[in-house]
Amino acid sequence: MRPLGSGWGNPHQSATVGDALGGCAVIRRRSRTIRTAVCLLLTVALVPILPAEAFAFGGESHKHAAWEATALFMPFMRDEISPDEALIERSPKYPLFPALENDSVFWQEGWEEGVSGETGEDVGQTTMSNRYWIWYGAKREDDYDSEYSYAECWSRTVAHFWELDDGVYHTTGSGNYNAWMKAQEMWDHSIDFWEAGDEGKAYFYLGKVVHLVTDMGQPAHPHGDLHPGGVLDDDSLEEWSGKDDAEKFSWFVADKTSPGEVIWPKGSEEILADLNAHPEVWGDEGTSYGHNDCPNGTFYDGLPFSYDWYNVKPLFYLMSYVNQTADFLPSDSFEGDTLDYLGWVDFSQLDPALQFLDLSDNDAGCDLDDGRDHSTCKSDQCNADGDLQAVYTAGYTTAMRAVPGVIDAWRRTVDSHDPSSTVELTRTDGKPLAEWNNSPVTVHMTSAVDEESKFRASGVWKIYGELDGAASAALDETPSWGVTAEGEHTLACMTVDNFGNVESHSIDVAIDMTPPAVTFPSLRPNYLTSEDLTVSWEATDALSGVASEVAYLDNHVIDKNTVVDLSDKAGRHTLRVIAYDNAGNYTDTTYDFEVWIHATATTKPATLNSKSNGNAMFVEVQFPAPYDVGDIDLTTARLSVRGSIDLTSAFPVIEPSARLIGDLLGGVSNGGGLPSRGIRFDKEAFATALEGQTGDIHSVVWGSLSTEGAPRYLAPVTANVFTAPK
Repeated sequence: MRPLGSGWGNPHQSATVGDALGGCAVIRRRSRTIRTAVCLLLTVALVPILPAEAFAFGGESHKHAAWEATALFMPFMRDEISPDEALIERSPKYPLFPALENDSVFWQEGWEEGVSGETGEDVGQTTMSNRYWIWYGAKREDDYDSEYSYAECWSRTVAHFWELDDGVYHTTGSGNYNAWMKAQEMWDHSIDFWEAGDEGKAYFYLGKVVHLVTDMGQPAHPHGDLHPGGVLDDDSLEEWSGKDDAEKFSWFVADKTSPGEVIWPKGSEEILADLNAHPEVWGDEGTSYGHNDCPNGTFYDGLPFSYDWYNVKPLFYLMSYVNQTADFLPSDSFEGDTLDYLGWVDFSQLDPALQFLDLSDNDAGCDLDDGRDHSTCKSDQCNADGDLQAVYTAGYTTAMRAVPGVIDAWRRTVDSHDPSSTVELTRTDGKPLAEWNNSPVTVHMTSAVDEESKFRASGVWKIYGELDGAASAALDETPSWGVTAEGEHTLACMTVDNFGNVESHSIDVAIDMTPPAVTFPSLRPNYLTSEDLTVSWEATDALSGVASEVAYLDNHVIDKNTVVDLSDKAGRHTLRVIAYDNAGNYTDTTYDFEVWIHATATTKPATLNSKSNGNAMFVEVQFPAPYDVGDIDLTTARLSVRGSIDLTSAFPVIEPSARLIGDLLGGVSNGGGLPSRGIRFDKEAFATALEGQTGDIHSVVWGSLSTEGAPRYLAPVTANVFTAPK
């Protein structure tokens, strides 16, 4: 860490300011003794005519700029992240820069009101929010420079000017430093104090940087238009805005009105490329930084390592952007201009009429030495033509838009490292977690750390998470969720450090506790030996999907869509299918069906009298090979009168009339090429079942065999029935 109040490089050299950004040409500080003596002489001579302090926008404007800019920064960062980061949507009650609202403490050394002298005694320990320390540093930059030599004589306010058109290190008047040199020092010390653990002073000096950036929005400051006040000179815009008047910028309140898009800095490499492409930006002042002093014209050649480490490039971009925008606007003694060596400002976005306004005519009746009350300078008589308000609004708006970028660049310089957290997922059944789980899952954010990168880490602020868009019940250090509902769930976990760096986890948790479904839409409960069977089924799973299927036909593995010849398969069969889904659930389903021997049958006699009485009728049955009609079991032989066959029904014989029982089996006959066998039925009972119907009567003969498994047969049979003559 850099020792406070000293330069980088040779410890025997005097501290240098030119080292910041440039630093290749060393600008040594003059002897403190000589400068102090000169200041004493000037003070004795000029005390009667010089004001005690000088302000760019009026003293109160600076503190309000710092306060409102932090208010602008925080809600902006809640809703949008700077262009290099993805959008993170969060609840507004959890800002992305919580460190601004944290309290910090440091000892003030004569910095309280009523304590005179720059070496005042310690006045005690003070605790304020970090946002307030920024406010306080911005407020005190004009009237107190603490332990730094900028406070000697009037050089502290001269060091608030930066005539960038004349070179990066050009200094105004008799000043030893310009605003850019001083801003680098304040930036450097702010980071040093952070690293030392003194957060209050870190934010205090960041406030000083904010002050210097907002100074650049006052056109007199980029013009080098000195205005010490009193009889020497004053500045119309500064007098009008008023030391203690906040009304002039009341048009802007960060939580109500936005001054426009925040100015974010370019990338560091792009900034360097622009600078090295335009050597004219360095100017040719003998006491200022000379571009040719750097080997190969490289912007950072010869710089102490720390300045690149401290990342001043974004600060340079933002400060010069505000400077060159305000340089377009007029001051009392200078018109505005459009000279911008680096080309970072789009002047077409500014009203060209502003460039040539005459602000000197706004001095009338408002000089501090006219014996009138200073409050008269706040009235419209000092701004009758509205020029002051127009210039003030344009310059102040740009400064306000840049300050959030400064704060963001500072925090990313100090701590740009994301915290890290551990998320633990466990199944309630104790089994290993899978892509799909058939058990509830518990999600637990177990720990978080914020490790140091370049500088001291800001520390973990909060662990936050949402399950399917709903926050955890308790936003404590270890939020957890029990995931029990079936389906796919998304857990968005965020760990945020105190500078708003965010580590995000997006974890998918999938639950499926429902087994897959297996159906047999193409199968029937009954088949004939004359048919083929295509083994088929459908397995579906609405959540995790079907992972695998296996099938067995009568305990033998069989592939889906296998075609089975049923000619020798008469009997009862079972198709078993086991289907697994991707969560490990399974279904074990069976489908029972029967294959019937497809027999043929005729009646004897072929024609029957509807009034037949006492005579028997036979149904001759024939079987296809390999079945034997000699195996017919008489006890099961049936004739379903006026019946039909429906193989899709659980029992394939539809019986609208009567079922007759066979009472006698005839012998096996080989006539006609196929063995046949007659089954006798009661003809009178048959005729009675017809209920007077004549003609071709369709019926079904069926029964079973006496062999193993008792396979069954069926055959349609037609008898011609005529009406007996009277």
